[in-house]
This record gives sequence, C-alpha cells and structure tokens, in this order.
Amino acid sequence: MHRSVSQLGTYSRCSEAYRLERIEQVPQRPAAWTMQGTAFHVAVEQWERSGRSIDPLPIFYAEYDRLIEEAKARA
Repeated sequence: MHRSVSQLGTYSRCSEAYRLERIEQVPQRPAAWTMQGTAFHVAVEQWERSGRSIDPLPIFYAEYDRLIEEAKARA
C-alpha cells in the first residue's frame, strides 16, 4: 500500500497519532495559540477602527472566551 511522506513522518513520530489521524479519523482540536491569535486580531481590528480610543483587552478576553466555548461545544 502506498504511503505519502507526511504519513510516514507521522507514523515514525508516533504510531498512535497516525492511527487516530489516518485510520480512526478523530477530529483534531485547534491549538490554543490559534484561538489566542484570532482573539488578538479581532481586538486589534476593533481598536484600530475606534481610532485607538478603546481598551482592546476586554475585547480580546471576550473573543477568546467565546472561541474556547465554541471549541468545547464541538468536542
């Protein structure tokens, strides 16, 4: 059976990861830094659109919390 380079790389790093990803096709959770980055960009965009007149931290926290809850609901 043909195997791609990425499949062989995954298998050589961790055969269980290969089984879960390629055979069982278990959905992967997004990395925490993906949600942090998205929340950061939302906060900075709103901050810039306000003429830098608002505090971006509450926006960041609200968006980050929303993304975490969304990810939990999918799990």
